Order: sequence, then C-alpha cells, then structure tokens
Amino acid sequence: MMRLKNEYHPLQTSIAYDRKATIDDDSLIVAFMQAIASYVGMADRITAAEDL
Repeated sequence: MMRLKNEYHPLQTSIAYDRKATIDDDSLIVAFMQAIASYVGMADRITAAEDL
C-alpha cells in the first residue's frame, strides 16, 4: 500500500504544536471537554434506561 506524502508520525512535532497555547485554544479545549462530559452523561442515562 502506498503511503500518503503528507502522512507523518504522530510523535513528530510541528511549529503549530510548539507554539504557546492561546486563550482561544483554552476555550476550545474547555468546550471540547464539556461536550465529552455531556455525551458521557447522556450515554450513562441511555444505559440506565435500557437496564430498567
């Protein structure tokens, strides 16, 4: 199978990841965590309903 030219190793660092995190990045991370938390909570409720 041919490897894509733009494929890179996950551990490979890039300029984008070396830069300092900005306030925008922090708010995105918080929103992402809240989304996961709400999804996990929803999954728990669905599971509880199935167990009834």
